[in-house]
Amino acid sequence: MIYNNKIIIIIIIINIILLNNVNGQIVNAQSQYKNIYPFPNLLGPTDPGFSHFPLFEDLILHIRCYYNRDGEIGDIMLFDSGLPMFSTSFGNVIQMLIANNTMSKLGLSTACFFDRYGYGWSEISPKPVLAQDFARKLRGSIQMIPELANRKFFYCGWSYGGLNAQTYAMLYPNDVKGILTIDGTDIGVINDQKWLMIPRFLDMINYFKRLPNEEFKQFCRNGSLSIDYGWISNAISLPQSCIDKSQAVYYNPNQNYLNTIYQELSNMIPNANALNKLYKKAPNPSKPLGNLPMVVMSSDPDDEPSWFERQIKLSELSSNSIQLNCQNHFVPFYQPKLVINAIEVLSAKSK
Repeated sequence: MIYNNKIIIIIIIINIILLNNVNGQIVNAQSQYKNIYPFPNLLGPTDPGFSHFPLFEDLILHIRCYYNRDGEIGDIMLFDSGLPMFSTSFGNVIQMLIANNTMSKLGLSTACFFDRYGYGWSEISPKPVLAQDFARKLRGSIQMIPELANRKFFYCGWSYGGLNAQTYAMLYPNDVKGILTIDGTDIGVINDQKWLMIPRFLDMINYFKRLPNEEFKQFCRNGSLSIDYGWISNAISLPQSCIDKSQAVYYNPNQNYLNTIYQELSNMIPNANALNKLYKKAPNPSKPLGNLPMVVMSSDPDDEPSWFERQIKLSELSSNSIQLNCQNHFVPFYQPKLVINAIEVLSAKSK
C-alpha cells in the first residue's frame, strides 16, 4: 500500500463519508485520493473503474470495481490474485470485460478486483492474516460497499487466490454463487515436496529487504528477479499502466510488498491444513462444496502430471463442477480470453 501514512488516509476516508453522506458507508470519490502514488486507475487515465477503501477491523482493503456500462442488473464477481501479485495482474482480463459489452454478455453487473492486505493499495497487517481471518475481513469489507452488501457473488481465485476462494465458500456458503479457480492452490500442497523450499525462498526475501532501495530497484530492473517473486517486468504481457503501477508498488521503500510475501508464504501450509479440516467436518466430506457451481482451470498436464491430478481432485469437491485446460499457470497474462470463457461456463452452471 502506498500511503504517506495511515492517519492521512483515515482522514481522507472520513471526508469521503461526509461528502457522500451515504449512511456512514465508505464510497468511492476518486478526486479525494490524489495523494496516493501510484494512483489506482489500473488501466491508466481512461480507466473506468472505481476504488473503494473500506476500513474493517483496523485494516484498509483496496477493492477496484468495474460496472456494466449498460446499467444492467446482473451478477457480481470478485477476483483474487495469485501469490505474490495483486489487482494489476488481471489487467488483460479487465480490458476484455469492459470492451464489446462483454459484461452484459456474461450477465455481470459488477467485477471487483481486490488487493489482499499488504499488496497494491491495501494496508499491510502487523501480523500474518490466516485465510479464515482474511475471509471474515473480506466479508466485512464487502458489507461496507452499498452495491456489494448482502449480494451473492462469484469468487474467482488465481493460484493462492483459489485456496482463499475455497475457504470463503466453506465458511460463508450463502454468500457465494459459484467459484472459479485458475490453476488454484489445493489442500494437496500440504504434502507437496516443492514447498520444502519455502525456507530458502524466505531467505531470499530477507536478502532483498536488506538491500538499499536504489540497489534493490536496480536488482529488479536488470532482470535478476523472476515473476516467482512477484516482479512484473516490462516483458510481461500486461497493459503498460499495470506494469508501471506494479513496479512502483513493488520497490516502494516501505517494503510492504516483500513483507507481505514473507507473511503469506509462512501461512501457506497452515492455511491448507485449516481448509482440510473444514472439508473433513463438512456434512459430506467427499463433496464438501456440495453442488456449488465450480469451474477449475488447470495447466498443461504434461508439464506437471501430479499437479494436474490434484486439480482433478479439486474439481471433485463439488458435484456441479467442470475442469477446463489452459497452457500454463499465468493464464491472466497470456490467455485472458480463457478466463472470460470460464466465467461464461460458471454463469451457465449457476442457472
